[in-house]
Amino acid sequence: MTTHEVPVTVEKATTAHVSACVDALRDSEIGARYFPTHEAMVRFIHDGIARGELHVALDAHNQCQGYAWFMLQGAFGRFPYLKNIAVRRAMRGKGVGRQLLSCCEAEGFAHARHVFLLVSDFNESARRLYERLGYVQVGMIPDLIVAGVGECVMM
Repeated sequence: MTTHEVPVTVEKATTAHVSACVDALRDSEIGARYFPTHEAMVRFIHDGIARGELHVALDAHNQCQGYAWFMLQGAFGRFPYLKNIAVRRAMRGKGVGRQLLSCCEAEGFAHARHVFLLVSDFNESARRLYERLGYVQVGMIPDLIVAGVGECVMM
């Protein structure tokens, strides 16, 4: 951890974290483009919690600052897959997302040699972050989720 990072504890999300997770998602470009309503965001977060796949980052005051939805067999029915990650706007750039991803990777690499994620072609800052963390683009899927948007497959 660097000096500008805020330490967090990562644990499984509960329904008590829904509102903070929705806030993080709403403030993200993914939330704005892929979730047309508040209700869609709430359903999405509840689904991740119900599946036991949503992890939250809690700060020293036990406040949720972001989440990661991580599936152990989500890519190709076999490999760990980061489905979604979002950090509250005020906490971006403070290492919260990196710490969430690191915990997911530790869990994933205990089960497989590779971890996968998708990043939308318009999300250049996320792609640069994943590349700095060692991910490489292994493919591109056009129009996967939204027409006109490509999803970069990263491993």
